[in-house]
Amino acid sequence: ATHVDRLVAGVETVTRADPADALAVVGEERVDCVVSDYNMPGIDGLELLEAVRSVEPGIPFVLFTGRGSEEIASEAVSAGVTDYLQKGIGRDRYEMLANSVENALDRRRAERDLREVNAKITSIHGFATDLASAHETSEVFERVVGAAEEILDFDRCVTARQREGGLVPAARSEGVSTDGVEGLPLGGDGR
Repeated sequence: ATHVDRLVAGVETVTRADPADALAVVGEERVDCVVSDYNMPGIDGLELLEAVRSVEPGIPFVLFTGRGSEEIASEAVSAGVTDYLQKGIGRDRYEMLANSVENALDRRRAERDLREVNAKITSIHGFATDLASAHETSEVFERVVGAAEEILDFDRCVTARQREGGLVPAARSEGVSTDGVEGLPLGGDGR
């Protein structure tokens, strides 16, 4: 825990010596990665992996064990550990552990970001499909404001249309007052 805290920026480690306590933390708090030994009282690291994944299916799980063998490594990989590392003598083992945790956290963040982007793209596609059913221009402007608020999490949104050499507000979020929304003049070239 000390090495991971020191070597991985922006992490806070929580240490539990009892597997049941560790599982409780996963169930009650936001945990982004679990590092476990193999030999523990009551259950082994692979049983803890199974229990953790039943609570939090996608959580990275690094097995960092002193009792290493090809058989355990094979079982660990088959069970779906994120990484399998053997303890050893020397600081480089802890640097490898910190690197493994950092890589696992980076992958998890990237996967989470990708899911969020995909959800927004799906929502925008649904919005575009729905927009085709609009019958009035004013309805299009209102729907665009609603989509910006819902899909893009905008607090304030204004749609405008070009009229009389300027941009004139066509629809706005509820939180945008009419006093704060004025027409904008366009230059002679329409910009």
